[in-house]
Amino acid sequence: MRRIVKSSIQASICLGVLVIAGCETTSDETPLEPLPVVESVEIEEVPDPVPVEPDLSLGPMPKTKPVEKVDERDIPPAKHNDGTVIANSATPLRAFPEKGDLAGITQAHTYALQAKGASGLEWSESLAQRASLQVQQISMGMCGAKESKILSARGEAIYLVPAGLDSQGQARIVNVSVRKMVADLMQQNAGAFSKENSGSMILGCAVNKCVDESQIWMCLYK
Repeated sequence: MRRIVKSSIQASICLGVLVIAGCETTSDETPLEPLPVVESVEIEEVPDPVPVEPDLSLGPMPKTKPVEKVDERDIPPAKHNDGTVIANSATPLRAFPEKGDLAGITQAHTYALQAKGASGLEWSESLAQRASLQVQQISMGMCGAKESKILSARGEAIYLVPAGLDSQGQARIVNVSVRKMVADLMQQNAGAFSKENSGSMILGCAVNKCVDESQIWMCLYK
C-alpha cells in the first residue's frame, strides 16, 4: 500500500512538471517594444515687423517708383537744348557734348538710369579720347562681327554691330541709334547698368566703323 501511494505521488509530481514545462514552451506571447520618446517642441513667437521711417537726410523720397524695364521706344529722342552751353558763341547756344553718331548718348544713359532709380551720368571728353584710342586697338580682333554682341567689364562696355545687306546682297552699314544701344545695355545689365559700374558718375564713348561695314561702339565709365 505504501509503495502504490508513493508511486502515485511521484507520478502526480512528474505530470505537474510536464504540464508546467509544456505551458512555458508553447507560450505565443512576444515582448512589447518600448514606445518612442517624443520630445516637446517650444513654439517661438515672432514679433510683428517694426515699420522703418524713411531717411530724409539725403533729400525727399522720389515720388515715382523705378521701372523694371526700359525699351528703346521709352527713351525720348535727345534734344539739343538739353546739352551743355557753348560759352564762346555770340549767342549762347546749347549743344550736345558728344559729336556725330554719339550725339545724345549721355542723355540716353541718364534717362534710362533715372528710370531705374539711379543717378545720371555726365560726359567726359578725356574718357571719350581714351575710348577712341582703345576702340582702334581692339578693332583688329573685333571687326567682322557676324552678330550683335555686348561685352561688359568694370569701367567699360563694348557693343558689336554686324554689317547689314542691301537689296543686292552687298554689305552695308547698319544705322544704330544711341537709344537702341543704351536700351540693349540696360536689358543685358551691362555697362553703366551692371553692378560693377553702378557707382559711375561720368562716361566717354567712341565708335569705330570697320572696313567690312561692321561697327564697334565702346563706352568707358568712371
